[in-house]
Amino acid sequence: MKYILTLCLLFFSSLPIAAEEHEHEGHGDHDEAGANIGPDKGILEKSKEGIKLSKEAVETMAIKAMDIGSQSVSIPVSALVKIKDEKYVYRLRNGWFKRVEIQVVQKNGNTLTVIISDFVAGDKIVTDGLGFLRTSDVFSEEGATHSH
Repeated sequence: MKYILTLCLLFFSSLPIAAEEHEHEGHGDHDEAGANIGPDKGILEKSKEGIKLSKEAVETMAIKAMDIGSQSVSIPVSALVKIKDEKYVYRLRNGWFKRVEIQVVQKNGNTLTVIISDFVAGDKIVTDGLGFLRTSDVFSEEGATHSH
């Protein structure tokens, strides 16, 4: 885990940093932590929809997602994110990555059958690059001072 965190920190520190603080229309001034999210960063935006990453960040983190066709779906065990006793997956919807809670119905070897309550047609589930995505999500929570 330390290796993943170090790689992620190196990735974010290598992204260009604007010389001036950005002001978003209608949002006013931001503190220094808000400067970690923006159009010239790995994390483009943070909102209730989740986080939006740059194309370069998605490629660098090797994030891959699988199509899901319904609320009940079979996913690889590797797509599961556990936080304490809760189970999640990262959903990709319209370019936004969001951690959503799931209910595990059945485990069969390396596959889980899960129910995703917040599902709409076209959603995808992240299957690869979860360590970096999770770190980016935590980074955006700690670094974000506002949402769009």
